[in-house]
Amino acid sequence: MSDIRFKIQQLDAGAAHWLGWAKKEVRRLAAAMPAFTRTWQHGDVTVRAQYHEESGIARLWLTAAETERMAVWATLPNPHAARRIFVYTRPATNALVVTSYNPSQYPRPGYVWIHPNGSHDEQSYIYAQWLGYVDFVVTSRPDPDFPERTEWVNTTTYSMYPSLGAVYNGEVITYRYHPPEINVVATAFSLMAEYQSALVEAQSFSIPKQVQVLASSGELLASQTVIVEGDNERYIPVVDAWNGGDFCTLFERANVLGTIEYTYHSTLRFEVPEDCVYAHDAMPVYPGTDGGEDLWLQQWEETLQQFNQRRYKWSREKTTEIIASMQTGTYVLPHEWSRVLKQTAPKSDHTYFEAQMSETVSDEVVSDTSVNLTQNGTKIIKRSATLSYSIVDEGVTTERSTTLIGTLTRDATEHTNGAGIPIEVSVKDTYENWYERAGPEALLPELYYAYANDDDGKNYGAVLNGVFQGGRNADSSYGPPDNPVLYNEHVPVYPVSENSAVMTLSGFAADFFASQRPRYKKDAGNRNWLSSALTKGSTIIVIPVSRMVEEDGVEVDTGMFAVEQAGKVKIFGAALYKYDRETGYLGQLKWVPLPSGALDTTLVVPDDYELRGNVLLIYGGIKWDDVKETAKAQRKALNDPNDPAHDPFMKAVLDALKPPETPSS
Repeated sequence: MSDIRFKIQQLDAGAAHWLGWAKKEVRRLAAAMPAFTRTWQHGDVTVRAQYHEESGIARLWLTAAETERMAVWATLPNPHAARRIFVYTRPATNALVVTSYNPSQYPRPGYVWIHPNGSHDEQSYIYAQWLGYVDFVVTSRPDPDFPERTEWVNTTTYSMYPSLGAVYNGEVITYRYHPPEINVVATAFSLMAEYQSALVEAQSFSIPKQVQVLASSGELLASQTVIVEGDNERYIPVVDAWNGGDFCTLFERANVLGTIEYTYHSTLRFEVPEDCVYAHDAMPVYPGTDGGEDLWLQQWEETLQQFNQRRYKWSREKTTEIIASMQTGTYVLPHEWSRVLKQTAPKSDHTYFEAQMSETVSDEVVSDTSVNLTQNGTKIIKRSATLSYSIVDEGVTTERSTTLIGTLTRDATEHTNGAGIPIEVSVKDTYENWYERAGPEALLPELYYAYANDDDGKNYGAVLNGVFQGGRNADSSYGPPDNPVLYNEHVPVYPVSENSAVMTLSGFAADFFASQRPRYKKDAGNRNWLSSALTKGSTIIVIPVSRMVEEDGVEVDTGMFAVEQAGKVKIFGAALYKYDRETGYLGQLKWVPLPSGALDTTLVVPDDYELRGNVLLIYGGIKWDDVKETAKAQRKALNDPNDPAHDPFMKAVLDALKPPETPSS
């Protein structure tokens, strides 16, 4: 009968994989008999079914022997990339003035300090031009005009690189007298032709500058030419103080009778992209001297509040997308989520493997034209990894061993600041069957926490293939977005971080894990892989929690990934995932809706309760005695408000999801 309604009276995590079979079996029996009660045993799983034709309802109990569950709060990162906005001022052209030099320490490369507007203030230089290698000679002689003084002559000769478009084959002579009442800098630079006009323009004290508003990806959102008249400037922004509004505040700096004053001038408007949801919550000090602090504070708070509303809307939309795909069973866990779920799993302190895998790793630099990744070039490394373990079968010990050969090609790109000064090197790594014993978490996907050793973090038996491009974070894919101001002068353009590397388990390691199972011994220390936490058939119930806050008395849903402490939360149901020990992957079995049939429900967070995550995770299929005892103690505490370990809000969330997916009380 296809119209049978099922009521799940009990569904242990370790028995969930039999639910589909149980429903099929009930339908098969219902076609032959009007009512029945049946019990089936499948290993350590018991399936009991009751059916009566008149009601059209079939009740199911699926229990797993000797299993416990344990609930843990956790925070899953927002898998949707987001950007932020930066405001800054920069020269609009390369019109510069060379006003002083610094030969550094002989024989290192020499530099000339480049200043705007002919300023001799060393704190105001724009950047230092790398001129090349220098030779300098210091001599002394009596001053012919002032015999009581000694004249020190510092003659510095530069050997330049004409390709830099800067000064070359010039000479700087510095006369420094003792006592040092007089300091003279005489320049005798020979300029390349294309810099002659720039120097003339710069010496006219009218170097154009711009206020620029950039998204962290580098997209220019707005700009404003700065007007400079002597000591006075208009359109000076408050740098890096964007709080989510569609404008930045501009000020005017004026020299009034020798006193520098700042006053509000205008606002520069721009359109805020939808995914720019990072902002500065801390208000900067009001830069003006015109008494506008109160208005500044009011505007800042109002703008930030409006931005929060827009950010909440964005977060809600992303949350809705995730929940909808979970409900249809099509959501693929992001690597960041999988990593958190595995790391958070309760691990035993007394498990071990009888056989231990050992490794011997050696690296050989095949070639290196990058001078160890300090300049343009390529470094090629070959890695040989020998893995071995022994197994004992009926008293006979068999040694097994294999050697994995892989290559890592590291392409280094040197970046200058546009004036020819090397400032940074970016590296692109290409992996070919590369044995990865331990590496950056951003690089390593699913398998890293499937088979990482609990003690040393090594990743036995896994190999990498693909490309990892090191660079800046243009959005939140690899952490908070980086300031593009730090990279906008890079030549060539500084790359954005990307990762297409895929980790797989070598056949040798797969055979090892297939033949080994963690064992439990009360006085044994944990020295096995993460399999002591997630064993074959382990399940994880993921309960998304969407926090809510109040804005002007109105409840605002911040989405499951918001960071604000909330007074209320919303839950939607639960997604059940099963762990595949052989592959290290977590696959979704099903979505469990709220028992009431509602799409969501709102719960009140108790006063003074610190909500410690945006998901509640329930780990099922726990095997080890020490973890079982912890799980039993948690269950006891949840049912006893007087227990010091009682978690009232966790109890409320679990109660809201009963009957199918919570531990029995």
